[in-house]
Amino acid sequence: MQGHVIVIFDAHRSLELSVDAPVDSDRARAARDWFEQTWESLGCEPLRVSGKVLLLDKILGVADGLGYSRLSSQPDLAREFAGHAVQALEKPRVTVDLPGLAIVY
Repeated sequence: MQGHVIVIFDAHRSLELSVDAPVDSDRARAARDWFEQTWESLGCEPLRVSGKVLLLDKILGVADGLGYSRLSSQPDLAREFAGHAVQALEKPRVTVDLPGLAIVY
């Protein structure tokens, strides 16, 4: 599946990434695991007061933790992030809106 991911960092900085990301249950599970591991390795904090962390929170946290500078200067990492986002959500188009704390697909 051809995927398209937009990551909005602020009003002036965003990235648009196109990836070839086939989706099946094994790849979706692996992508969710990647977000879990990356979220932990980046030291991301829960967004909710309850401390509960959903997949969408992990995607937001990882995008924020990796940051614009790193994702824009490391295209392989940016493609890896985008591919995992498409696979984890099993959607071809994903917008990660950091200022709005939202993911639209």
